[in-house]
Amino acid sequence: MASTGPLCRAENKAGLPLKRLVAGPDCYTWRMSDRFQILRSGEGPGLELDARWLFVSPHDDDVLLGAGLLLQAVREAHVVIVSDGRMGYADPAERESIVQRRKSEAERAYQGITGGLHFMGFPDGSLHLHAGSRLDGDKPAGLENALTALLRAIRPDCVITTDSADWHPDHRTTFEATRMALFHAGGDIWSELGPPLSMPAFSTYPVYAPLAAGPDFCVVAPPEAAQRRADALACFGSQADVIARLGKRADRDYVRRVAVGGYDYSGLFP
Repeated sequence: MASTGPLCRAENKAGLPLKRLVAGPDCYTWRMSDRFQILRSGEGPGLELDARWLFVSPHDDDVLLGAGLLLQAVREAHVVIVSDGRMGYADPAERESIVQRRKSEAERAYQGITGGLHFMGFPDGSLHLHAGSRLDGDKPAGLENALTALLRAIRPDCVITTDSADWHPDHRTTFEATRMALFHAGGDIWSELGPPLSMPAFSTYPVYAPLAAGPDFCVVAPPEAAQRRADALACFGSQADVIARLGKRADRDYVRRVAVGGYDYSGLFP
């Protein structure tokens, strides 16, 4: 089938076999080995799989719900869970134990999938109260400077989190904090948190609502990867109801590329 759009280039530092397959006008597919396909719309940089990724998850299950296939497709994956899950109980009798239960569930769910699992421990359901930057003694205590420290420590090539259009307030707060932390991490502010970071590629995934501007990429996974995501989500027994209502993506993930940095209006006015 002939293509009507320009050839989009896929980068692969490891030299893994990449095949260009046409999926429709202005939409291309690359097959990485025979396991995952990356479909894309339009032009611009590709989705770099042969890279170190940081997956920022407001709650323990969000990354698996929205990007659990991409998580398996990349070379090196780190997951950071921002909130402690304290508001995720169904039975009031679990109020005192839900935080530890969800942490244990997360450790089981991500075992063998991610190269690093990080718990930030901010209060679930009220992340907006911890937005911005502040200190607790000498330690970063705001979402922005805490994420800045994590970014400089892990030094990812790519960062992905929940989308700006998500319905959940914690998800929108996490998006805003991650975007701002990326800007801070690339500068010389707060030098005690580590050396500046070269700007990673920034993307988002959907959980509760469609992406703000529609997906730039679609990750299509083989059956075994979709099953692995389902098995990981099954570890979250405390969240079974939410997962049953949101876990509808089966063998596909959707990703939106987001620009970080300044703007240029110089060409808009004479």
